[in-house]
Amino acid sequence: MTGSAGIHLTAIVETEHVAADVTIGAYAVIGRDVVVEPGVRIHSGAVIMGHVLIGAGTEVFPGAVIGKPHPTSAALSRSPVRGGRVRIGARCSIGAHAVIAEHVTIGDDSFVGDGASVREHCTVGHTCIVGRGVSVHPDCAIGDRTRIMDHSHIATGMRLGTDCFLSVHVCTISDPALGREPFEAARVRGPVLGNRVRVGAAATLLSGIAIGDDVTVGAGALVTRDVAAGEEVRGLPARPLPGH
Repeated sequence: MTGSAGIHLTAIVETEHVAADVTIGAYAVIGRDVVVEPGVRIHSGAVIMGHVLIGAGTEVFPGAVIGKPHPTSAALSRSPVRGGRVRIGARCSIGAHAVIAEHVTIGDDSFVGDGASVREHCTVGHTCIVGRGVSVHPDCAIGDRTRIMDHSHIATGMRLGTDCFLSVHVCTISDPALGREPFEAARVRGPVLGNRVRVGAAATLLSGIAIGDDVTVGAGALVTRDVAAGEEVRGLPARPLPGH
């Protein structure tokens, strides 16, 4: 399917499931099992592979990769399991050079910034922001309307509720053994955040902790233990403010 209206002559489009009003730029590659809904714009050099649905009105910027298979390397702690469908919701924006792996769902009206990475088995809700350079590791769930700002790291297995806000350079940790022990999914898990949690710039949240609803974590805080709902914590290590 090349040379059609809206599809650049140099694009490689193997699928037959492309709506009539789709735009596909130069040197983009669209695999045979991809479904592209109406009003989608795919910019030059984007690569979409595997079983992927691109929802209506979504824009995919240059160099983005969607449906990336799990890598194989003896250095990796996880055994690769390849396959898994990808659904990009309607009216999303996928930034330049963003990478979205297999088995990922991104809800309607969400934004994935330039250079962001969303790994395998992740779910991103609707109207979310995954900012520029954010890394989301495998098996994470991000609730609706949650915003993760630039260069933050979402550790393996994290759960983030709805309407959360994580500022820039927030770091979350998943492995309490610091790599000394073999990978175990039950042990290597990031923190769990409730709804409406707000985390200041450059805060660090350690593995396995639970942060309740409506918590505020101050900028630069080191959170080493559970935080009850409604508390505001600051410091190294983080402690509740008086009166909270």
